[in-house]
Amino acid sequence: MINKELLKERMNDNLNINDIKEVLGISEVSVYRLNKEGKLLPNFKWKGKNYWKGTNVFEFCIELGIIDKEVTEVVNG
Repeated sequence: MINKELLKERMNDNLNINDIKEVLGISEVSVYRLNKEGKLLPNFKWKGKNYWKGTNVFEFCIELGIIDKEVTEVVNG
């Protein structure tokens, strides 16, 4: 289950694999599978770890229909 509140809080931060797992409610293997499929690519790698921008994860959730537009308007407006 997706943690919308945490995603809203961390939207302007860089998220590591543990943050992504907590926000999306999926396993590490699933995150890397999405990465390999080109659906959720990390923005940069630092010290051997992948990091994603919170806004990119948010957009990914909107594209999949996990988050509806009301949540988007609350965050952006």
